[in-house]
Amino acid sequence: MEAECQALIEIFDRFDVTVYRTEELTDEMVAANFGEKWLVNGYMTSYSRDPIFVVGDNVIELAPGAPNRRAELLAYRKLLYDRVEPTSAKWVQMPMADARNLTDPEYTKETHAALEGGDLLVLGKTVLVGTSLNPKVGSSALGFEWLRDLLEPQGYTVERVRIGEEFLHLDVVLSVPRDGVAILCPDAFVDGIPSYFDGWDLIEVTKDQAQFLACNGMPLDPDNYILGYNDVEDGSTVQEGLEEHGITVHRIAYENHTEDGGSIRCTCHPLVRELS
Repeated sequence: MEAECQALIEIFDRFDVTVYRTEELTDEMVAANFGEKWLVNGYMTSYSRDPIFVVGDNVIELAPGAPNRRAELLAYRKLLYDRVEPTSAKWVQMPMADARNLTDPEYTKETHAALEGGDLLVLGKTVLVGTSLNPKVGSSALGFEWLRDLLEPQGYTVERVRIGEEFLHLDVVLSVPRDGVAILCPDAFVDGIPSYFDGWDLIEVTKDQAQFLACNGMPLDPDNYILGYNDVEDGSTVQEGLEEHGITVHRIAYENHTEDGGSIRCTCHPLVRELS
């Protein structure tokens, strides 16, 4: 997985994108903050897309739905303090859920405000929030409502997008490489493809392709797109569709991340977006 990360960083370097890495999260850090018993849930820092969300001047510490993602923000503490604290950005933390509910065998994310960055997609002043029908993973309806209440007074339109229970996050079934072009899995959307994309050119993938993360690439700019591929999903459908629109595709073998449930977009999160 680290070799795959280094391949991704090499592409970022070619495009003069500054990359920051998190601290290493340890048993000692988790136990000191959550107690020894929490270690049974495990923890991870593989996918920086999920624990934070940066939109406009807002840097938001999210509340992931799964117990093994709750300690993750500890690894970001110094990075966020060094990068965000000296600026005028608004640094916000979501309400914390009662940890007893998170480890309840009958747990459902719908009892609290849960948000994970893989469900959040910024399209100018529109923010799409995915909520899987799976009751135990991803973002919740209360999480969507919390984000809407935060951002709409700032001039954003925040829309909920329901996706099938077999999908973890919105970015598993949707990617936007440039204005007017979207990569998506039509069968994943419970209420149909969002009206935002009416009149767009759509590069369509199947449910099977989406589950092997065909949609989880990363646009660098309107003309360049990073695409992960693996032994099951070679990325050819998406690559051909992008190249037909004049978009250069930068391919990375991302098999180990995919086996762990994530791909290119999951691995990174922008702190600063520069608009030309």
